[in-house]
Amino acid sequence: MLLERILGQDRALDAIRRAAARPVHAYLLVGPRGSGVEDGARALAAALVEAETDERVARGRHPDVVEFRPSATEYSVERDVRAAVLPELHAAPVEGPRKCVLLLEAERLNDPSANALLKSIEEPPPRTVVILVADAADALPATIRSRCQTIPFGRLSPALMQQVLVGAAASLAHPPELLELAAGSPGALLQHREQWQQLPEGLTERCASLSGADPLNALALARDLSEALEVEQQLWLLDWWQLRLWRQTQDPGIQQRLEQLRRQLRSEEHTSELQSPYV
Repeated sequence: MLLERILGQDRALDAIRRAAARPVHAYLLVGPRGSGVEDGARALAAALVEAETDERVARGRHPDVVEFRPSATEYSVERDVRAAVLPELHAAPVEGPRKCVLLLEAERLNDPSANALLKSIEEPPPRTVVILVADAADALPATIRSRCQTIPFGRLSPALMQQVLVGAAASLAHPPELLELAAGSPGALLQHREQWQQLPEGLTERCASLSGADPLNALALARDLSEALEVEQQLWLLDWWQLRLWRQTQDPGIQQRLEQLRRQLRSEEHTSELQSPYV
């Protein structure tokens, strides 16, 4: 069963079981990526369509459990909502007593797409349940939130995060700062690990060993960073570097210089976006 795959979310799982026993028309499941929130939505849907042992739900192939994600950076009113989501919302169940429509990454609903969905979320067809999944409730318009029963998923402890990562075959060694940067989100930790593994060999060692009293080494490192990494990668490396140095020295002067560097990099990133022909 899908519920058995979710670790460290006892309160959320109890809420899902209660919701399955007394369903309402719309739910909002909120939690960081990798916390089990998407599997929680599928588990709720499986219970509502009476298919809890059917692996088709987990694979996204059950005809009465239909999942959507935005086709671009946001849900498009025409392409996503009107052409895809709304027709499914108003289609009858095929096998079970209900139909569940899952809107994953619902924080990417902009105001026009949210408005287009509002009436159907407030009053869906009698045998349809809408389940939204978002990483933060306040990322959604209040008009959407107020029409859903919310089920929160919390951030995981470091021990549970490691357990999730082992289950995901992601047990390679990583620096302890990545666990702090992830802030209880296994999904975020996986992203940080991916960024870490993409860094050129030896670069992090040079950052970690750099002395503020050695300006020539600092200049050489700055040159190599700008040549080897995109601005986005430099910003990520700066997050790790800043945390590591704070844990080692707690020197406010170093932190101020790194913040100054961060502002400069963000300014360069913004300038690059403005100059891009695709913006």
